[in-house]
Amino acid sequence: MFHRELRRNSALLSVISLLLLAIVSYTSSASASTFASTSPKLAAGSDTPALSITVLDVGDGDAILITTSQGHAALIDGGPRKTQVRDVLKKRGITRFRLGPARLDVLRPSVYFASERSDASPVNDSTPVIEVSYGAFSAPLAGNATAATELQLIARGWLSPVTLLKVAHHGSGTSTSRPFLEVVKPQIAVISVGKGYAGLPSDAVLGRLKEYGATVYRTNLHGNVTVITDGHTWKVMTERRPEGYPDA
Repeated sequence: MFHRELRRNSALLSVISLLLLAIVSYTSSASASTFASTSPKLAAGSDTPALSITVLDVGDGDAILITTSQGHAALIDGGPRKTQVRDVLKKRGITRFRLGPARLDVLRPSVYFASERSDASPVNDSTPVIEVSYGAFSAPLAGNATAATELQLIARGWLSPVTLLKVAHHGSGTSTSRPFLEVVKPQIAVISVGKGYAGLPSDAVLGRLKEYGATVYRTNLHGNVTVITDGHTWKVMTERRPEGYPDA
């Protein structure tokens, strides 16, 4: 009983932490970092406010920074390297957070899943699955969700084709299933992974993403990966350009 309550409380605290980060304001006094590799798909000279999603290279963990050109920001997870995340925030002049014009939907955990959860449900399925939406752009941040959660989201009708997928569980083969990819059909897939997870990302997951037409970026190869969008078009910027790796 104690362990079941601990898992539920951990999931609830994750969601509460996200919501607390999203309701306080922030001001920016520094420009964004310069990255090595870009994709030209974002319309040049657009006056539309831009949304930026950066999957930070924090090694064996997740840290996703969301900012807008209007001076809003949210941080989802902090990764294992707290000082590294702090340094990125300091470099960008971010001191406080606010949600801004983008929409964040918590798809999981949800009260609708309470009756479907069993004592045998993996702890990974308790992690939040959050979708970021801005205009026609959408990006599910899949946490550590397994294929079982993916099937539940499909059954609820809560998934649709997306622009960006933050791949679940560092590219583990227990996630990013074919039924899931058949629905979301991501154009971009970002995997947050470090050297501490042997065999990740899974070759099977990389193969499935390629099969469904996604351009894949990995923090262990590309460093910080940033996707910028005006709500209609987008571009990808990376901290590093791996030798022999095709441009986006």
